Amino acid sequence: MEAKHSEGNQEKRRLVIVLGMHRSGTSALSRSLMALGLSLGQSLLDPVPYNPTGLWEDKDIVAINQEILAASGSSWDSFALPSLSLREPKMVELLRKAEELIEIKLKEKNFAFKDPRTIRLLPFWHAVFEKLNISPSYILAVRNPLAVGYSLFRRNGFPLVKSFSLWLSHNIFPWPLYSPYLKAVVDYDQFLDHPEKELQRIAGLFSLAYDEEAACALKRSFLKQELRHARFTDRELEQHQAAFYPLVESWKLFKAMASFSPIPEEAKVQMDSLSKSFSAFQELFSLVDSNNGKEKKLKEELEEKKQEIEKLKAKKDKTLFYRLCSLLESSKRD
Repeated sequence: MEAKHSEGNQEKRRLVIVLGMHRSGTSALSRSLMALGLSLGQSLLDPVPYNPTGLWEDKDIVAINQEILAASGSSWDSFALPSLSLREPKMVELLRKAEELIEIKLKEKNFAFKDPRTIRLLPFWHAVFEKLNISPSYILAVRNPLAVGYSLFRRNGFPLVKSFSLWLSHNIFPWPLYSPYLKAVVDYDQFLDHPEKELQRIAGLFSLAYDEEAACALKRSFLKQELRHARFTDRELEQHQAAFYPLVESWKLFKAMASFSPIPEEAKVQMDSLSKSFSAFQELFSLVDSNNGKEKKLKEELEEKKQEIEKLKAKKDKTLFYRLCSLLESSKRD
């Protein structure tokens, strides 16, 4: 996203956005930002069984992200980044819709939002921000890939290798797009262990007011340790048979970024290099998605055929029943 000068060289507006892979603590982080004076709006999704304390996601923004994925033939758990053709009529319509939505949302003071889908749809959102003269400020939530994998297995039944690949696809593939606007990286475990310290760090990086009383209240009422169902060490990740080099190395770099403020330039440079080397996997992931799509379509067709067979069977049984009834009536008359 290139900076453009609007009429009168108007200063760009700022919008704070929480990025991160699913099951990485984006909900806890987003809710916590409210203690720093940010607003998540008045149109939030309801809590769900796997997030009983709330998702803290804006309904309208989530709806647009879902439409973008559907229009691109992708889904939240596709391996490759969605292919976004922003000049297609459907995308043009969605861009206009998103521009109008963000303008409305920004009328609320200090609006911020999060949706794990956003990080893989940045070409779309950067086009929106450029049109509206907005400079995004990103905060990335990261979590040990093993813990993410454990959580996705419990919720979706995903094998670890799929969760590991999704973790990379969310955090590494889009790195060149979000890194220029990345203000902070937050390690979920570190955040739960020391919420006051982390919130104070975030407040400083984003020039927000830190309220110690609000932070302490948040820790007592919301950031409860029992909500964390899994925690793994770096060594456990390194020794796991399903963990591969880019995964382990990128996790180490993100942890380094989350440990210092501002983000160390050396870590950024190393991530630039890792991201470039891993970009070759995009084509492989696209092939896997294509095969998965064909398998899904075959399963859907098979299910349709099964339903047709059941209907025919029911129709046949009904016809036989009526014939038997007719024969019984005839025998009674005889």
